[in-house]
Amino acid sequence: MSLYRILLVVLSLLVAAFSQAASIAQRSPLAQGMWWDPARSGHGFEILNAGDQIGVAWFTYDENGRPIWYTAQGNFTSLGAQSWPLLQHRWNGEPAEVGSLRLDVHHPESADVIWELRGRKGTWKIQPFIVSGIVNEIDHSGVWFDPGNSGWGLTLSEQGNFRGGVLFTYDPTGAPVWAAGIERSADSVEFLSFTGACPYCAYSAAASNSAGRLSFNFLSESEMTVSNLLSLPMAAGVKLDNVGLVQLSRPASARAADRQLAHFDSETALKAYLDAGMINIPVSSGITFSAPPTAVAYSTTNLQESGVDEADLVKSDGRTIYTYAYNNNVRQPVIRIAQSVEGATLDIVGTVPLTGGSGGSSGSVARAGLFLYGGNLISITGTNPFSSSQLPIWSAPVSWSGGKTYIEILNASNPGLPVTRWRAEIDGQLVTSRRIGQRLYVISRFVPVLPGFIFGAVAANQQLLARTPLSALLPQVRINGGAAAAAVAAQYVYTPPQGSQIAMADMILVTAIDLDQPRVAQTLGIIGVVETVYASNAHLFLASSRYQRQGAAGML
Repeated sequence: MSLYRILLVVLSLLVAAFSQAASIAQRSPLAQGMWWDPARSGHGFEILNAGDQIGVAWFTYDENGRPIWYTAQGNFTSLGAQSWPLLQHRWNGEPAEVGSLRLDVHHPESADVIWELRGRKGTWKIQPFIVSGIVNEIDHSGVWFDPGNSGWGLTLSEQGNFRGGVLFTYDPTGAPVWAAGIERSADSVEFLSFTGACPYCAYSAAASNSAGRLSFNFLSESEMTVSNLLSLPMAAGVKLDNVGLVQLSRPASARAADRQLAHFDSETALKAYLDAGMINIPVSSGITFSAPPTAVAYSTTNLQESGVDEADLVKSDGRTIYTYAYNNNVRQPVIRIAQSVEGATLDIVGTVPLTGGSGGSSGSVARAGLFLYGGNLISITGTNPFSSSQLPIWSAPVSWSGGKTYIEILNASNPGLPVTRWRAEIDGQLVTSRRIGQRLYVISRFVPVLPGFIFGAVAANQQLLARTPLSALLPQVRINGGAAAAAVAAQYVYTPPQGSQIAMADMILVTAIDLDQPRVAQTLGIIGVVETVYASNAHLFLASSRYQRQGAAGML
């Protein structure tokens, strides 16, 4: 199933204890929930991780096409290293070993199932079953059972406004049988009974018939009652109607690292990840880069949220107007000031060169915007990423390497021309900025540049990276023209759930600047890239797709 999935990274705009966030080590070794092989639609696996154990329930068909299910379980340390016994269960009977199953995990959203069943063998390539990319605020997904009537169970999946799952139960003879269903926004879900081809039989599409409905009443994230409206015949003793169920698996709230930003557990772990990200950028064969495009000479921003200010090329306090100077339609690192006299005339007050920038070159203001706050004029400028006719700019990490972002705060409260109070130069290309109250949030994209690093020269690059300190792979900041210092500490570098993404050295840097007492108040780095940014009065949202973006020619 090829779906466009959006990951929303939510950052509190208040001073938060980011050090308390989940860590990479707390992430599940693979996505928990329902998995499938798209080439074998109609079959599936429910995978869960609790403690040091990984459990698998495989719902499929026997040689006669009837639904049947098996289970396997093993220690996390044996994942991919050894096969686990494959068990067939009976109601009120001992399970029988009918084969083996091994999970070879490529990454948290891709695995191979290597199975042996009654002397037959096979390998299926499986992935999570996704119907919506929305992460539910309250998520009841998991494996549910009745501790007082165990032996049967129910898996539940909630994705956006979809709800459904698989019922693992027994027919009147005590043989294992299952039914499955999924619907939109339903307190009750229609379940279907299926027939299909056994794992080692020639594949044919499964056929289904309605088996009735199950209704759910959730008492908490890990407790619910279920009402049986099914017509599916079941073994005597399987108590399914108006019974209380609890989660056998870990609730979603206990797996925070799977769903949100997580920090690296050590500088060594971060360094290893960034090293891998650098190696993963392939050769940009046959690609030539052109000069940056001509800067846009007008403001393209819009006020989207009350109380959230965006940078503009022209700002005014109602009397004084500020903008950038131009020379032959090229923006200059100079602020031009004019005053409106009772709306009748416009007087030019003068110009003020920006202190920061690459030697005051026009290239340092290829991207630019202004803010006004409390008698302060704030200029944010930056270089343009390289462009190419063969590559979209956003998709090529090399396009974003070597850039700078400049922030300059000028005192505009006194008569006369504004005077610089504070300035900063940050490694990385400017993406966007927002102001909420006295805090200015600058979002930039940083790609490490190492002298001697040659894309594609894996062995030489590995040797270079081995002797390169972590600090050389992280952005730096220079305050008021001073010496370079780390722009972000290693413990404040986070990564969203990566899914199928390979390691990347790209980083989105979020820098919070206090405008009342000019200083960098807070900084965090987010591994990877984002496609759009949105701010409210309390949160900053960074959205990123979950496609595998890095491929040939250095593209993401």
